[in-house]
Parts: sequence; C-alpha cells; structure tokens
Amino acid sequence: MNIVLIIAGAGLVIYWFFKRRGNSLSLETVNADLAKGALLIDVRSAAEYSSGHAKGSRNIPLQTLQSGTLPTKDKQQTVYVYCHSGARASRAKAILRQSGFSNVVNIGGLTKWRSMGGAVTK
Repeated sequence: MNIVLIIAGAGLVIYWFFKRRGNSLSLETVNADLAKGALLIDVRSAAEYSSGHAKGSRNIPLQTLQSGTLPTKDKQQTVYVYCHSGARASRAKAILRQSGFSNVVNIGGLTKWRSMGGAVTK
C-alpha cells in the first residue's frame, strides 16, 4: 500500500513539473496578442498602479472586477492580468472566467513582467 502511494505521489510531482515548464509565457507572445487587440489589465490599487505599471496596461482594481465591472464586452478577447505577486491576478482570472471570458492569462506579478523584459512606466 505504501509503495502505491509513493509511486502515485512521484507521478504527480513529475506531472506538475512538466506541466509548469510547458506554461512559460514570453513577452513576444503578449506583445503579439496586444497588437491584435488583447488587453493588459493591472488589478492592483490605483495607488500601486501610479507607482509604476506595465507599459500599455489599464488599471482595473480587483475590487472593481469583484463588483461586476468588466474590462470589455467582448468575452472572446484575450485578457492578460497581473498584480504585485500574482495572487490578486489569480482571483481576477477566476472572476473573468466565471463571467464568461474564454481567454484569460495570469501573467503573475509586475516582477514577472519585468523579468520577461516588459517595460514599466509611471
């Protein structure tokens, strides 16, 4: 019984590792989608957004999304979301998916945006 649990656990770890590696996002992909009309949404507070944000992003705080304000009426449009660390962006993605958006991507945090080579502006 213990060996079965160990093998199952190892299988899950291997699956998780390869699944995570396949989900790498590039700045080139994001920029190509933005050029086609995708949205880049910063879900941090207005004060955080003012202190520095991804160039080309729009500020729609998580609380605004939670209250039902959506970034666009076109639910087929690609929407990229980010915050400070990725936690609020994860919640924003869930809200948008529950609202019918079919292509929502959580970039993570502003640090991830910078590490991808994304420009930050004030």
